[in-house]
Amino acid sequence: GEMPAGTAQNYLSYVNIALANARLDKKCRVEGVREAGLPTRTGIAEHDKSASIADHNHAIQNVSDRLASQIQLQREIGLRFKESCLIDAKSALYQAIEHGKVTIEDGTKGGRPRELDITRDSQISALQRCADIQKNDYSMIPTAQTWAQYQTNAYHQIAKTNIRFHQERHHYANERYLQMTHCKSPVAAGVEHTKHVDHLANKLQISKDEAKALDKEARLQIAKELGHSRVSISNNYLG
Repeated sequence: GEMPAGTAQNYLSYVNIALANARLDKKCRVEGVREAGLPTRTGIAEHDKSASIADHNHAIQNVSDRLASQIQLQREIGLRFKESCLIDAKSALYQAIEHGKVTIEDGTKGGRPRELDITRDSQISALQRCADIQKNDYSMIPTAQTWAQYQTNAYHQIAKTNIRFHQERHHYANERYLQMTHCKSPVAAGVEHTKHVDHLANKLQISKDEAKALDKEARLQIAKELGHSRVSISNNYLG
C-alpha cells in the first residue's frame, strides 16, 4: 500500500538529517515533494480513516483483554496510543464520575495536558474496564514491563487486526463532530472540503453564516479535545 504523506515526509527528514550529519552541511538534500515524488501533505482528509465498528470489534476480539480495553478507550475518548498506555485509569475514572471530566497528561505530545468532558455513559464504561484491568499498577503498562517492551508487544498484536490504533482517534473525532453539529463530518458524508459549509447549511436548513460558525466551533472544540494547538489539524480527521 502507499505510505501516508506524513509518514513519507517524516522518513525523508531522517534521510536529510543523516545526509547533513555525514557532510556537516545542508548542500546535499532530497526535496521530497518535488524530487522524490512524495504526496503533498495538504492535511485535508479525503477519505474517512475511522475504524469501522466491524473492524473495531474484530480487533478487540483478537488482542489481549488489556489492549482491547485500551482500544476501547482510544475510541471513546480519542486518546493516542501512548496516552492510552500511560493513563492512570483508576484516577481518570474517579475524575469522570466525580467531576464529569478527565485530565489527560501522560504521554501527550509536547507534554500539553488537556481536559476532556465526559459526554456519554460508554466513556465511563470504557474507563471502568481499564481500571479493573489496571488493578494496582500505576498505569495500563504492567509494572513488570518497560514502555518499550509493552509498545513492541502491542504493535505485534495490532498488526494481526484490520486497524491501526490511530483509526480509533479518527472515529472519536468524527463521532464528536456528529454529536456537536447533528450532521456527519465532510469526510464521513463524502463531501469535498470546499463544499462542506454548503452541505451543513443544506442538511440543517440554516444559513451559510450559521453553518460556518457551527462548523468552526465544532472543529475548535475537537482540536482541543484531541490535544492539538492548531484547528487546521482537525481537517486531517474531519475533511
